[in-house]
Amino acid sequence: MGPIRRVSIAAMTCAALLLLPGAAADAAPAQDAPAVVPDGGYVLDGFGGLHPFGGAPAVAPGSYWQGWDIARAVVTRADVRSGYVVDGWGGLHAFGGAPRVAPTGYWRGWDIVRGLALRPDGRSGYVLDGWGGLHPFGGAPAVAVASYWSGWDIARGVALDACDASGTSGWVLDAYGGLHAFGGAPARTAWYLPGVDLARGITSWCQGGASAGYVVDGWGRLHPFGAAPIAGTTTWPGWDIARGVVMDRAGDGGWVLDGWGGLHAFGGARRVAPSGYWYGWDIARGVGANGGGGSMPHAVGRTLRPLQGTGAWVDLFDWSLTYTGGSPSVGTADIDAMAAAGMETLFIQVTRIDAPTDIVEPARLALLLDQAHRRGMRTCAWFLPGLADPAVDQRKVAAIARLDVDCVAVDIEPTVAQTDPEARNANLVSLSRYARATVPRAIPLAAIVLPPVVTEILNPSYWPDFPWTSICDHYDAWMPMSYWTNRPVDSIWRDPYRYTTENVRRLRIDLADPGALVHVIGGIGDQVTAAELLAFRQAATDTRSIGLGIYDWASTPATLRDDLRG
Repeated sequence: MGPIRRVSIAAMTCAALLLLPGAAADAAPAQDAPAVVPDGGYVLDGFGGLHPFGGAPAVAPGSYWQGWDIARAVVTRADVRSGYVVDGWGGLHAFGGAPRVAPTGYWRGWDIVRGLALRPDGRSGYVLDGWGGLHPFGGAPAVAVASYWSGWDIARGVALDACDASGTSGWVLDAYGGLHAFGGAPARTAWYLPGVDLARGITSWCQGGASAGYVVDGWGRLHPFGAAPIAGTTTWPGWDIARGVVMDRAGDGGWVLDGWGGLHAFGGARRVAPSGYWYGWDIARGVGANGGGGSMPHAVGRTLRPLQGTGAWVDLFDWSLTYTGGSPSVGTADIDAMAAAGMETLFIQVTRIDAPTDIVEPARLALLLDQAHRRGMRTCAWFLPGLADPAVDQRKVAAIARLDVDCVAVDIEPTVAQTDPEARNANLVSLSRYARATVPRAIPLAAIVLPPVVTEILNPSYWPDFPWTSICDHYDAWMPMSYWTNRPVDSIWRDPYRYTTENVRRLRIDLADPGALVHVIGGIGDQVTAAELLAFRQAATDTRSIGLGIYDWASTPATLRDDLRG
């Protein structure tokens, strides 16, 4: 494993250009070939930064998206100092002097790219979409895929057959580990686990004229195919943290990439130290070396942008006629004010346990959502289930799934409707599974959860044996309600920094995932001071939370709203 040290992504890529996906930076000037081709390559972070290892020279990325996890895969050319990065929309970005190329598949606003493969000529290849389609670039001939899953984001990687000099055959990897040959490549089997989305990367090489390769699963296990020998390296049983695999120059070993940026040698590959390593932050997205590479994103098929940055929270007692006695305090003008204050996402409650309809006042709700979208904000619909009648909760989820929103969040806090903890836990697990299966795959699903300090220290009897590990696979991010103002003024937990950091620390331990993605919620708005808001923001930064907000917008003084974003 690489040394445990944190390296700022921004610092490693300070010379990079900030571009939208698909926008290509001018290629860097051609460089003289190095006297010795390094036995290494580059780790790609989610923002587009390139971090060399194994003697590869430092390079400026073709594009860089500060704070936006949108880079998806990297490949290097034979000189191991140039290559291509593909973003989630299909844009191709040359670096290190590689010639600029135009994609033949591009999906603006849709994070659907799952892999990248480079042909032996070093200037053409294929982009893989999540449905299994292969899209040529740089003059590569079109190829017919043997398997295609229309409407199903199930493809996870692509590798070309290194024994085919034409570079037009290979294999598509599906999420369950299946290999699907195309272009005349021989049929191969590595490992297959039906129904379990755990395949994370694929690499191949030519072994004595016979094709060989490995599939890596999320736990770091290597599954050989073809002529490849059995190999092993660091594994993390039960932890989905491996993000890619690549071979060394000799073809007798290689490296597995973990989500924190660590590189783990196997076979005859030498140990290498990463130049970028992010302890506790799952942000590594791909690895390219020795004329190959590629990888796939952690949150497959979904963008977490709605959960990143600052959010404005609104509940039914703010915007609806039903719950305000006909006098709502939030309307379309307030959406304008949110956008002006720099709020990036509108988190709006759309139903609750006692709602008279599955979606409360859908026409009025649509006006607010449309206004947010017009103002460039993202939208996240949240709701409070009862966890007593599964049919009712599921019906509400199905209705929410049909809304024009960018995110869905489940508010997991009620205990009154279902007082039996065992039955409540079972209903929560069932609802979480149903929600992930029902909400469109491209939309992230978040869990709004009780603060662990409350459930584990202050009041363990409130919700005993909360089923963290039984629901963790169904949610993309976690939103602890870290309302320090609910704590007594003489309590140590009244400190917003201490309360928030401890809630996040315990949350990640409960989930058995030190890299769990967190959007922290503070409050309550009308009791927060400017100094407390500053401490809360610092806690969000120090815990590497991807977003933050104060509950709620209506109760937060106007003097503090502009300070929330910082």
